[in-house]
Amino acid sequence: MQKLLIPTDFDLRTLKYVPGIAEHFAPQKTTIVLVHMMKITDNVSELKMLAKRSAERKFVPPEFYDACKLLVKDIPGLASIKIEFFYGSTLASFKASITENKISAAVLLSGYNYKLLFKHSIEPTLLINRSGINVINAHYKTKLNLPVTALNNSEQQLYLK
Repeated sequence: MQKLLIPTDFDLRTLKYVPGIAEHFAPQKTTIVLVHMMKITDNVSELKMLAKRSAERKFVPPEFYDACKLLVKDIPGLASIKIEFFYGSTLASFKASITENKISAAVLLSGYNYKLLFKHSIEPTLLINRSGINVINAHYKTKLNLPVTALNNSEQQLYLK
């Protein structure tokens, strides 16, 4: 089973990569963890709200949730899609989150510019690239057959139809 982290800004365009990623890892089941990254605020009242960890979820469009459900239903190798928020801005906290959540690799969507949705949103590629996690650069064009066992490399390219 592969558990892949994909940064997201909840734009439906980020989901077009999911079918090809799941197909690439078949017959293994794949879990996709869509993550929006945010630094922790130093404002006391905002920190109190952080404990609820649900304030940001209301900004995820309902059609994004619906599209995720459809993908899981329609793609046999896709075990689940989870939507998460990472709160932190240090490499140590990100590495701890990767370990705790048993993430196999991070998928960066080639050519995609992530929107910073909130004042505390952070650009995800810097932490991902510095973390030492296996990185898959997904390109949306043609498919390149890579061995599934290639995840022991630190970086690989994945070309999707």
